[in-house]
Amino acid sequence: MKLQLATCAAILATAFSASAQNEKSPGLQVLDRFVGTWDIVGSYTPAGGEKVPTQSISLRKWSTNGTTLHFGDPGSSPDDPGVQSQQSYDPEKKNYPGVVKSSLGRGEFTGIWDQKNKTMSFIGTYEGSATTFKGSTRFIDADTVESKIAFKKADGELMFDLKSKQTRRKPLAKVPTVDELIASYHKSIGGLEANKKITTRRRVGTFSLFDSPPSKITVIQKAPDLGLTTIEIDGFGETLDGTDGKVVWKSNPAEGTVELQGAERVQKLRDYQLHKYLDLKSDFKTLTSKGRETVKGTTYDVLEAVHKDGSSEMLFFHAWNHQLGLVKLADFTIEMTNYREIDGIFLPATTSVVLPGGRAVMTAKFTKIEHGIKVDEALFRKPTE
Repeated sequence: MKLQLATCAAILATAFSASAQNEKSPGLQVLDRFVGTWDIVGSYTPAGGEKVPTQSISLRKWSTNGTTLHFGDPGSSPDDPGVQSQQSYDPEKKNYPGVVKSSLGRGEFTGIWDQKNKTMSFIGTYEGSATTFKGSTRFIDADTVESKIAFKKADGELMFDLKSKQTRRKPLAKVPTVDELIASYHKSIGGLEANKKITTRRRVGTFSLFDSPPSKITVIQKAPDLGLTTIEIDGFGETLDGTDGKVVWKSNPAEGTVELQGAERVQKLRDYQLHKYLDLKSDFKTLTSKGRETVKGTTYDVLEAVHKDGSSEMLFFHAWNHQLGLVKLADFTIEMTNYREIDGIFLPATTSVVLPGGRAVMTAKFTKIEHGIKVDEALFRKPTE
């Protein structure tokens, strides 16, 4: 069963959200605790498998009449449907019934509030699949909760479990200056110096081009700008592109090996910089604040970054934590989502290239990221015919 990891993390919060309303019943007042926008950091662990870090955002508000709670998670990438749910209070049964829609389908659940322990426990079932889920969300303080949930098959066999810590976002402060934004950005990814200490990286995952089936992708990099990407396409063979820092090339069964020139070479050298979008003041000629902008419901602080050759990019940093979420170039946008902590630094595990109309051209989802690997620089040289 295919399941988006960020979608899994978001399900941890499907039962909860609200915005303050006047004169609510005591039952509905419980849901007021969950108002706002929440950052969710946790893990997804399949039965018998390795724990995978997850990260998502939960948007929570009341319906117009103030009796139904709406939850929305935009998903981790353009092809991730995310999670939508609704929940209310049943005064006769004194419980919290709700419905949820996700990549698993449509499900129904019921929550029970424990006032003493400040905990909402819930149990539910997805229609058709007979998948059941059971978990709880406990308030640590007014703005922090811990959640856990287990998904099981009809026969009771564990499918996977999810755990997370959820933090309510504070109201946004004023738009930061360029220096303030860069300092906050470096803090959000584990620090400038900690990132600079990384000299090699290997990422393994899946790659999708438009609506094609996913293929295995492996990206190996060595500082400052050596890199190799290998994509294994069923029925076609391996496609490769890489650079030794000087010569940039690509190779596939249809075209053979070709050396890249001009603007394509320049862009590929930038893409293979291990520390790309790290030391921004060194990488760009000028950086100018363009204020604050909301894109598809997410608020960003924006910088215009101009290269030494005069070309420019628009960098969109999440306004609450200043992790880099979008990079807009002339013809497309790069979306970076599902940040994970790897060796003390934070990296996006999902990267998509999106056209102006909103369609994803390609998406890479990395399930394994390693640092400190030994790399022979001969790996990055242009293959000989």
